[in-house]
Amino acid sequence: MKLRTIDGKELSCITVIAACIEHIKEKANKRIMQMNKSIGDFDIHWVLTVPVIWSEQARQFRIKAAEKTGIDSDNLSFALEPECAAVYCKHDELVKDEGDRNSALQSFRPGSKFMVVDLGGGTVDITVSEVLESGKMKEISKASGGKWDGDTIKKKIVDLLNDIFGQHMQRLRSEEMNSYLELFVDIESAKREYDEDDDFTLRLPEFLQKQLNIGELANKFGNNIVIGKGETHILFSQEMMKDIFEKCISDITKHIIGLLQESIGVSEIILVGGYASSPIVQTAFEEEFGQKFKLIIPQNPEIVVLTGAVISGHSNEPITGRVAKYNYGLGIRASVDPSDRNLLLGNDRHKKIFHLLIEKGRRMDVGKYVESCKIKVDDSTQLDSIELYITKNDNPEHEININDFTKIGTIKFKLPKLRKPTTFAISLWYDETEFR
Repeated sequence: MKLRTIDGKELSCITVIAACIEHIKEKANKRIMQMNKSIGDFDIHWVLTVPVIWSEQARQFRIKAAEKTGIDSDNLSFALEPECAAVYCKHDELVKDEGDRNSALQSFRPGSKFMVVDLGGGTVDITVSEVLESGKMKEISKASGGKWDGDTIKKKIVDLLNDIFGQHMQRLRSEEMNSYLELFVDIESAKREYDEDDDFTLRLPEFLQKQLNIGELANKFGNNIVIGKGETHILFSQEMMKDIFEKCISDITKHIIGLLQESIGVSEIILVGGYASSPIVQTAFEEEFGQKFKLIIPQNPEIVVLTGAVISGHSNEPITGRVAKYNYGLGIRASVDPSDRNLLLGNDRHKKIFHLLIEKGRRMDVGKYVESCKIKVDDSTQLDSIELYITKNDNPEHEININDFTKIGTIKFKLPKLRKPTTFAISLWYDETEFR
């Protein structure tokens, strides 16, 4: 996969992602060396966070990108972002400050069930967890989410600016890149601070200030978009911003309502992520859920996932169980012997079948054996790999097809020379955020 820069250059996606990780790694190493010069690369354990809605392929891609930076796989862990937030909240339970939406911290009680809604810059991730007697946590509903995040709102605001300034926005991008990027930073900041009782105010780059035609603006948008005093700021009306925010927030709350109906016993909803600091988001959640659930919004919600990731890195499997989001199974040319669950290998004339190993919705223990199957081979078997597939279908077809199944990986191996028919077993373990 190639990524294209704004000025048209192309680089492979993995090169770009690896460069981003390496940049953060170098910044962190520099700061660590300032504190303790004796610490080396092998003394540091790195935790990379990923959105819960990412596929297995995307996580494998991130692993490869991290390894390109020189991070040893033994010193690398992955953590799901809303689970990091749950670890943080479990570590120090959020207790409301008097007269404030924000919270101070104490420990969760065993048996308590809570939902974490991670409102990030690219995705919205949701998990529902229960605190066990041991103090660890298990997932009680399969993690879910979608792209209803703050970036959706930012895109709509940029679309409005394109509508107002037309080709001048393209010129700003090509001729004054720093000003163009600063504009995006200002949009992000204004979006987080916006309150529905005010107009949405945005500082304009000097280049766009010179392109303003107030008469045309008034004819096209009336009082919905006006220019502030000094012509340095543009103001979007409350009505216009309400429409922009409402659709995005409504998609999130509808999804949460459905999850809460399935997850009996949840008493708290915890909002984290940069988008959670928005007053309009907080108000919408209080109106929708405040009567039935304890709504918790930590101070500095944008760094909760980061802090939780650090705690996870020091913990011994703080999350003990998860719920399978898909049906997982083997893709193999074989016929099934239902009496002992053994697979009898076929040949190229046989169709590739889906041999189910893990059902969607099944609860799995982290770091433990999940499932296995046995495969019969003989001295004529030409087999060096078996493919792993997933499907969202509740009742998957027996035969694999490209529309309903997605390949997520391949088990490669080399069979020894066999003198007689032999059976070998494939066992799946669930470790951190992936299967092994």
